[in-house]
Amino acid sequence: MTSRLVTSLCLAGVTESLKIGFVGDSGYGSDAANTYDIMRDRGVDLVLQNGDYDYRNDHSGWGDFLDTNWHDKGKKHVLMSAGNHDIERNFDNYRSQLLSRLSRELESNCKGRKGKDFKDDYGRWGNCVLDDVRIVLLGWSEMKDDLDEAVSFIKDSFTGTPEHWRICMWHRPEGTYNPGDRHTSDYDSFPAYEACREHGALTFSGHTHLYSRSKLMSSYSDFTVSPLDDSDRLRLTCGTSFALINGMAGKGPDDPGKYFGERHFRKSYTTDDGRDNGAVVCEFPDNGGVASCDFFVGDAPGDRFDSFEITSDCKEDDTPSPPSPPTGGGRQLTVRLTSDSDDCEEKVTNGDLSKSSSDLELTQESQQQLIGIRWSSVDLPAGATVTEAVIDFTCDEEGSGKPIVDIAFDRSDDSESWSSSSSKPSDRRLTSSATWSLSNSWTVGRVYSSPDLSDQMNEVLSRSGWRSGNAMSVVIKKASGSDDGARIAESRDGNGVGPVLRITYHK
Repeated sequence: MTSRLVTSLCLAGVTESLKIGFVGDSGYGSDAANTYDIMRDRGVDLVLQNGDYDYRNDHSGWGDFLDTNWHDKGKKHVLMSAGNHDIERNFDNYRSQLLSRLSRELESNCKGRKGKDFKDDYGRWGNCVLDDVRIVLLGWSEMKDDLDEAVSFIKDSFTGTPEHWRICMWHRPEGTYNPGDRHTSDYDSFPAYEACREHGALTFSGHTHLYSRSKLMSSYSDFTVSPLDDSDRLRLTCGTSFALINGMAGKGPDDPGKYFGERHFRKSYTTDDGRDNGAVVCEFPDNGGVASCDFFVGDAPGDRFDSFEITSDCKEDDTPSPPSPPTGGGRQLTVRLTSDSDDCEEKVTNGDLSKSSSDLELTQESQQQLIGIRWSSVDLPAGATVTEAVIDFTCDEEGSGKPIVDIAFDRSDDSESWSSSSSKPSDRRLTSSATWSLSNSWTVGRVYSSPDLSDQMNEVLSRSGWRSGNAMSVVIKKASGSDDGARIAESRDGNGVGPVLRITYHK
């Protein structure tokens, strides 16, 4: 059989796809051996292990385990990141075991940090290209203590690269993406998650001894599920990602924990499901297409607990930058909707009001409409001066035409809730307006920011009755000279978040 890689890397047994086994927290007992049996029986070409190689401080014994269960069975290729147990037990000795078994193909196709040889950084920093797959690996300490550098490394590794498939791998998951009963504390690794999401990369971690798969996310930190989410088919775009955990290669599983059952989880394997260990096996075809993934548990060849497919549509020239924070200097404030009834649509012709739409058409649906958005508690102190204010909208559908809209605030001390009787958008006395030309098309899942609305917001703050914690509302309507097109944004009913108000102010 002829083997090839797009990057001229020749992996034994690889032709037009790359099979990757995803495991973590193995140790090197009989359960871990069985997990490696599953991967061999399923034809895995490359093992990705996200840390905690053994728990005995037995570096050479762990190396012997790798030989017995992988390398001596005709398999060559393993990539590993360092876990907390590995760092605590003299990681340099583990690195020596890894380097002595590092295939020439991997060595020549992996890079460390800028100016560093991969062999010096192995386990802590890695940027590897195999077939049509790019893998960024980070160690425990790097994610914990050098997060800013880790984020920069992720972005630099993915920017301008052509591979269809992208993977971020580290040991410890963000606590809220761990459905188990251990290791659920947050340590603010969201910037790394978001950097991977911006480039359409899935995130893979372990540490907690279970399996889980999140829904397709358009924001990790806000727990925003992408409108592209499908239960068993995940469409990775520039701006979407999902979190995959397998920390039960030889340990666990754990009991369900405080985040078990949260709406951003799709599938989890805990003690509620059994006591077996297992491996995730994904086959990534060259030149895109559909990748198929399975989570196998039990004795080799393993029972299939979960199956899903992945497609990847992210092109680097489409990669979005995250919404830029307001640039005026001063204090930062982010305000989110608290109720599904905080955003609404009012038909211009008859005044019909809807507070339960799954999206917000700006501003043409079947007819022209007014959009109302109300933030029930805005913690701006009396006397504050806003230097910049923008509203972030997440695209739900592409829309049509080249609409132009006007955005104005409700000129009141404490904006009332929307109601059909006498408190619709058309009933409000408004500030001056800011005009937003929406001539550029929108892409589903991406975030788009309004023009600066600080002048309009300051008109509200200058009122004698304004108090910190009062409500603010905006009304959006078709501007003069606009066509009948629309841009379609997520409402709070649609993605659980809706439009987000971001403010910079001075007191």
